[in-house]
Amino acid sequence: TTGPSSLLVWGLFGIGSAASLALAFILSRQRGLPMWTLGLAVALLAIGAAVLVMTGRAEQARATGAQQGLVGRLLTWTNAALGGFLAIALWGVVAMSLATAGGAGSAGGGVRLAVLPFTNRGAADDGYFVDGVADQIRGTLSNIEGFQVIARSSSDQYRETTKTPAEIGRELNVEYLLSATVSWIRSGETGGRVQVVPELIDARTGAVKWQQPFDADLTDVFQVQADVARRVATALNIQLGAGGQQELTRRPTENLAAWDSYLKAKAAGGSGSGAGLVAERELLERAVALDSGFALALADLSRSYSTQYFTTPTPAMADGARRAAERSEALAPESPETFLALGSYHLNVLMDAEVP
Repeated sequence: TTGPSSLLVWGLFGIGSAASLALAFILSRQRGLPMWTLGLAVALLAIGAAVLVMTGRAEQARATGAQQGLVGRLLTWTNAALGGFLAIALWGVVAMSLATAGGAGSAGGGVRLAVLPFTNRGAADDGYFVDGVADQIRGTLSNIEGFQVIARSSSDQYRETTKTPAEIGRELNVEYLLSATVSWIRSGETGGRVQVVPELIDARTGAVKWQQPFDADLTDVFQVQADVARRVATALNIQLGAGGQQELTRRPTENLAAWDSYLKAKAAGGSGSGAGLVAERELLERAVALDSGFALALADLSRSYSTQYFTTPTPAMADGARRAAERSEALAPESPETFLALGSYHLNVLMDAEVP
C-alpha cells in the first residue's frame, strides 16, 4: 500500500494527543475555557485511537488480499492521518474561538489580566524559583471566579520587554498587568527569606493600581503568593466566594525541598532537550520521594514517563507512568493534572480508547 506507515501515523497521533491535551489544559486553566472542551479533546482522541486500531486491522487484511467492504476500503493510513488532522484542527478552532470571545469566563466576562514574567533580583541561578512564584500566583488567580488570566505561553514573550503597558495590553487584549520583582535571600539549600514586590498596572492608562512589598521567611512562600492573589482581587473589587477562599489556602506540598525540586524539574523540562527531559523526571522522582503525598508532582511525573515512552518504550517507563498516575488519582482524583496524567498514560502508553 501507499501512504504513511503505521509507525509514522501512531507517532504523529501521540504527538498530536500530547499537544492537544496540553493546549486544552492551558486554555481551561488560564483563559477560562470550560472544562467540557477538555473532555471533548479526550473524546476525539479516544475515537481517533479506535479508528487507528481498526485501520491497522484493515491494512493487515488488505495485505493478505482479503476482500474489503466500503468501510474497509476507506480505512487506510492516509485517510486516518487526514481525518485525525481535521478533527484536531476543528477542535482547535472551536477552543480558540471560545477563548478569544471570552465566553467561557464568568457570567460577567471577568477581569482580563496577564501575569508577566517576574524579575529576578537575586542570584542568576534562582530564575527557576522566580518563575515558580509567578506560575503559582497565575494558577491561583485563574481558579478564582471573576478573573480571566492569560496563559504563560502568551505572556512569557514579554520577558525583559521594552514595550509599554498599553502596547502589551492591546496585544494580549487584557485590562490589567501583574508584574513583580522577587529575591530569594538564601540561608542554606532551601532556607532564607523571600521578598516579593508585586505591581498591578492598568494596561489602558499605564497607572499603578496597587503595589505592596512582601518580605517573609521562605517557609511562608505559599502564604505570600496567596496574599498577593488576595490583594489583587481586592484592588479589582472581585469578591472571593467559598471556592476562591479555598483556592487561597491550597498548598501543593508542605515540604520546601520537594517544592524546590519540583520547580527545578519544571525548568529542566521546559528546555525541550533529551537531557532536560531526563533531568525533569529525576527531579520529579526526588520531589515525590521527599513528599509521597505531592499529587501535583506525581501527575507531572506520570506525564514525563508517558512522553519519554515514545522514544524509550520500555516496561519500566510504562510502569512508572502507570504507578505515578494511580498515586496522583488516589490523592487528587478531581484535579485537572490527574486527569491529564491518566489521559496521557492511556493514549501514549496503552494506545487504547478507554480513556478515563
